[in-house]
Amino acid sequence: MTDTAFDKTSLEAKCTALSDAATAALATISLAGTEHDEHPDAQIAKGLPVNLSPARELAARLAIFREHATQLAVCAQEANIVLPRLGLELEKAVEQSQRIFAVLKSDKEGDKRVVGFLSALSRLFVFGTQLLTVNDEQEQKAKLESKDGRAIFEAASAASRAVINETSPN
Repeated sequence: MTDTAFDKTSLEAKCTALSDAATAALATISLAGTEHDEHPDAQIAKGLPVNLSPARELAARLAIFREHATQLAVCAQEANIVLPRLGLELEKAVEQSQRIFAVLKSDKEGDKRVVGFLSALSRLFVFGTQLLTVNDEQEQKAKLESKDGRAIFEAASAASRAVINETSPN
């Protein structure tokens, strides 16, 4: 993004498109052969840690990612206050996600980098949603610049880079 202005409508549209991309990716995951896996609820009921097959884990992460992208779109449009830096950081993260989804293959089941990317960006979208509901500029700025806030953005950026580096031609 070369413009320093932030457009809530643009972020909303990009988040909606990203949610649609996650839905499309989710549709390509084959859960064939996983129907005999023990259901996660049964594992929890037995007091066992939940072990998902790679396909189910990727599907679950995509579904969570999709929900958080959708919620970020809604909050972006409804936000009363959006610090320019927050808007630009969120837009950058969404654009990175769009680039990744453009090259993401459906054979990424079990790829921990992709799962890590989806988890890190979901956390970032939750954090962004929380910030967009803050109606005080100083409070929004303090949370954005907090140690935890910086760590969330840095983790998302690192996870995105890991997937981009993997999918980029050498």
